[in-house]
Amino acid sequence: MALREFSIPQSQSYKLDKLAFLVTFCSLHVPLRMRFFEQKPLDQKIVMRCGIMNGISIGLLDLSLGFNSIDFYQ
Repeated sequence: MALREFSIPQSQSYKLDKLAFLVTFCSLHVPLRMRFFEQKPLDQKIVMRCGIMNGISIGLLDLSLGFNSIDFYQ
């Protein structure tokens, strides 16, 4: 007996993404309003450097995926 592959239709996957973002937003917004979080100043240069390095590393990882076979990741 063959097992059927589980897949979610694309329109429903978008709904699940929206629901996940809404739940995340609410779970962070409510404690912020209740003053559970303390805001601290950030150094903008460090934040920009981390963002640029993160973007470069993701780009290099995606580039390396193009040279590897799919069998390695399955």
